[in-house]
Amino acid sequence: MNLQKKCFEKVSEFQINGVIETFKRIISQSTHKQAHSFHRFVNEVSEEIINSKKIPHIKNIFSFVLSELPSDLKKSKDLIVRKCNIAQMIIKQNSDKITGQIYSKIKNNSKIIVHGFCPELISAIKNAKKDGLNLSVFITDSPFSEVGKEYHNQLLKFGVSLNFYPFAALRQALKKADFAILPSEAVSYDKIITDMGGELIAESAFKKNIPFFVVASSLNFHREFDISLLDNLKKDALKGTHSFYMHNFEQIDPYLVSGIISEKGTQKHALFVESVLRDRKFLNKQ
Repeated sequence: MNLQKKCFEKVSEFQINGVIETFKRIISQSTHKQAHSFHRFVNEVSEEIINSKKIPHIKNIFSFVLSELPSDLKKSKDLIVRKCNIAQMIIKQNSDKITGQIYSKIKNNSKIIVHGFCPELISAIKNAKKDGLNLSVFITDSPFSEVGKEYHNQLLKFGVSLNFYPFAALRQALKKADFAILPSEAVSYDKIITDMGGELIAESAFKKNIPFFVVASSLNFHREFDISLLDNLKKDALKGTHSFYMHNFEQIDPYLVSGIISEKGTQKHALFVESVLRDRKFLNKQ
């Protein structure tokens, strides 16, 4: 099995960090003698990974990593590996900052509606419990689904009050909740992509004036985004009660969202987009 094949297997694991690590190894072990053939190889590998459509956000990583390819072969290899290391550091830092941002919204006795599985949310809730805060989590899923079981396994041992609400009881959950939060799979100029069901929660929360937040790293932003790119994404993800439906994702109008929680803080959609574009312009010069 060649290195390129191994890289694609990593992509199917839905782990961006693993993809970058394997890509670094491919670059380091390349036996190309000429810079132009090496550059062609690098672009082919990155394009095949991007076109696999398993992790659409990897395109943003490669845009940064491959923004500059020196004509000197050794310098080119070294720069790609260095930028991969920077990308991995950024991913970790973003996740930690997002966890902190979510934590800052949790008060004692907070009641939170969650939809879909969000690792940063789980970490923030655990930190809140460790700091002595009481909170209740309203989960819009079945306790017997993969999503429901994961919340149960991750949080029950910390003493978090877990309440499972089917969508038929969403209105009852909203009457009690302080805010709702869910992960976003992608953000573009005119839409926010979430798990199926996110739009209903967003509209209902908006009508009841309940804060509704989505979680998205700057890596989740795309100037243009076709929701069909996510058709195969759920194959390796946790399954919820909506997973039997023919679609796994839907788009939300940004005006329904109180704020996007990212490593940049909590921002309205327009401000989030503006700050991401500004930072990318700066990063790609590095």
